[in-house]
Amino acid sequence: MNNEWREIIKAKGKLSTKPSTKPSVGTSIKTKLKPIPQPSESNCNKKLEEYANMLERKISAVSMWDNVWNYSASLPRKTSGVEDEWFERIIYDYHPIPEEVACKALEYFNSAAHTEDVTWRTVKDKTDELWYVGWRVDKVWDNSMGQSDAGVTLIISNADIGHRRKQIRNNLSGGTFVHLSHRVIIDNGSQLDEKEILSKIDWR
Repeated sequence: MNNEWREIIKAKGKLSTKPSTKPSVGTSIKTKLKPIPQPSESNCNKKLEEYANMLERKISAVSMWDNVWNYSASLPRKTSGVEDEWFERIIYDYHPIPEEVACKALEYFNSAAHTEDVTWRTVKDKTDELWYVGWRVDKVWDNSMGQSDAGVTLIISNADIGHRRKQIRNNLSGGTFVHLSHRVIIDNGSQLDEKEILSKIDWR
């Protein structure tokens, strides 16, 4: 019996002399941690600028001719049309705006399904300045006074809505803003392919 106990005690002694795999208190552990990838900066202004450049180069949704456009001498816009048949206008006015405003505007704009008229929202930038965001995604021909109208528009301005509408109505440019738009008006009874035109005006 005594021999058996001696063997057990020896075995315990051998087990207790093994180095522990657990670090002692206060011991630093060196590990190779991979750096956490930081989210890349937003590129919402870049996206707006790309939209503006694309609209400037955009071909007509109605005419097959390359030289159909009449360019404004003072404003970033071009128009085309045939009297009593159709009118087309593209606006590609871009100025850098606060990034957080640009991102919120794109969020509204890209999630819009259909709006017959411009829908307006207000957004504050980091300095609490108020911005007005308006968008229209109208891909259904709206008949009014013998004409049908459709278009896709995004407006971002730090001027109040009433003042901005007056600027747009009078073809004036002022303040810091973005105005991107492709709009087509056709006379009722026109032989133009309305479905084909609608497929070309959504520039998102």
